[in-house]
Amino acid sequence: MTTPRATILWVDNDPAHIYPFSLALADAGYVVTSARTLFSAAELLRLGSYDLLILDVMIPLTDEDESQAYSPEWTDCGDKAGLAFYQRHRDELVTRRVPVLVMTVRVDLAIVEAFVAAGLPRSMFVSKMSLRDTASFLEKIRVVIDEGKV
Repeated sequence: MTTPRATILWVDNDPAHIYPFSLALADAGYVVTSARTLFSAAELLRLGSYDLLILDVMIPLTDEDESQAYSPEWTDCGDKAGLAFYQRHRDELVTRRVPVLVMTVRVDLAIVEAFVAAGLPRSMFVSKMSLRDTASFLEKIRVVIDEGKV
């Protein structure tokens, strides 16, 4: 049995976004754990060790998320609760040296600026629409993990 290349926590409420790429990641030797809510992502992050966090921006809040005081920030496209997750867990992610790659439907300048203001490098954004090419997605993951940007 081969040792996994890296472990990835993918936070996205829509499994259709995760599924095709998680298969490609698994074929490339990565171990992917997914969370569909911020609450479950926080629990997985607390309990596990990850080499990369892939975070969707537009995650609808569940009652469980709201009970943990996560709150959305509204944009013209909906809420960006992923930003609330990043802001809350940023220090932990930096301490544990877990880079964060943010997935957006489209790269919205206001969203980018909010994440950058919270400490995320501009290079850590990927548009879901640009991920039609699995090879380029896998290369982006490899580069992010190898460079370890937090």
